[in-house]
Amino acid sequence: KKPDLLKPGWHSFEVLDCFSTNQEGEKLVTKDGDPYLKGRAEESATGHVIYHSLFFSENGSAKLNAFLFATGLAGNQFEELDLSPSDFVNKRFRGLVGIETYNGRQYNRIERVLPFEKAPETQPGPKPKPAIDPDLEEGVPF
Repeated sequence: KKPDLLKPGWHSFEVLDCFSTNQEGEKLVTKDGDPYLKGRAEESATGHVIYHSLFFSENGSAKLNAFLFATGLAGNQFEELDLSPSDFVNKRFRGLVGIETYNGRQYNRIERVLPFEKAPETQPGPKPKPAIDPDLEEGVPF
């Protein structure tokens, strides 16, 4: 059984799909009229899926730029990016996951993103065993 919520911390994700329109084919726009993309990202270890939105607005630009950088889609800052939702599919990234409550229900939210190779691991790996020199014999007094 998949977990109800991911533990807060850094996780590895892959984008499953991304949309710029709703099920009726209408463009996704905020109340203020700003276009946005909605995507689903799957956490690599558990298969848990989190929805993540990217807003094409002044308020959303830092998050959008961070996501473009994390997924390798960032261009030159002077170029106009011509992105389609399919450009994000299968892209991998690391996401800092938090837990939020909305209408009494808890859900995961991706709060920060980094490129797949650069983010810290959530769970520290096993401590390395001390190296043992095979030429040294145990129990030899010096």
